[in-house]
Amino acid sequence: MPEALLRLDALTCAYADGAPVLSDVGLEIRAGETLLIAGTPGSGKSTLLRHLNGLLRPASGRVLLRGKDIHRDKKTLRHARAEVGLVFQFPEHQLFAATVAEDIAFGPRWRGLGAEETAARVEEARIFADLAPEILSRPPQALSGGEKRRAALAGVMAAHPSVLALDEPLAGLDPLTGRELMARLREWRDGGERALIIVTHDLEEAARTSDRLLVLREGRVAALGPLPQVLLGEETGLPLPAMPLLGRALAARGIATGEDVLSADEMAERLLALWPAEGKVGGGRA
Repeated sequence: MPEALLRLDALTCAYADGAPVLSDVGLEIRAGETLLIAGTPGSGKSTLLRHLNGLLRPASGRVLLRGKDIHRDKKTLRHARAEVGLVFQFPEHQLFAATVAEDIAFGPRWRGLGAEETAARVEEARIFADLAPEILSRPPQALSGGEKRRAALAGVMAAHPSVLALDEPLAGLDPLTGRELMARLREWRDGGERALIIVTHDLEEAARTSDRLLVLREGRVAALGPLPQVLLGEETGLPLPAMPLLGRALAARGIATGEDVLSADEMAERLLALWPAEGKVGGGRA
């Protein structure tokens, strides 16, 4: 099995008064996968993300990037902050330059790239984030909420991370825009040795792109494993998305579509497969 891109070993974090925020979190994230992180408010999801590239230092335990402790020295920490890109829930927390173009260019310049390569990366990131060209000359505070989110994403993507972690990327987006964003993220993940980490309460949309689910409860790992098995488990304490609920309701009526369906499109396909030419479903007359 290939080495994990990112690994957490017994990660623990506490408030200044000693109250635990994260306790003994262990996790491996491999290239080509998407990890979905869920949990109730206050369970430690956002705090966990901030440990991934060294914005927070654990009280105990380690964060390893390609097998190296990111806090070993200044060089490994700097490398981690380039390799692991974080997109915060509130874009205002990471937009700071005078113009959007300057903000997006910060990462490439910080990595020591020249003007030509930096300009190329700014344009590449602009296209990926679906920003209009004229937005580049505007100050970030003049953007709409959606534009700020895309500008923050572009700023992270311009650094060419290997691991991309997003905190509530679907918040405030309409379903079509959210689906398009997830498709772009999935395409990016599949374009090299990359991994995607998503913290979200919108399980129905994000689960379609995810391979595994990590559920946090009071700073501890409550469940970790493949989707949709973990999502359907009783120990998560999470509300089921609409399609698994529909699957259970149909099963109670003798229509076996399965509870592992996460999208409406897949549910429609399974229902159509159960619908013979004479109009019978699951043995009953439609």
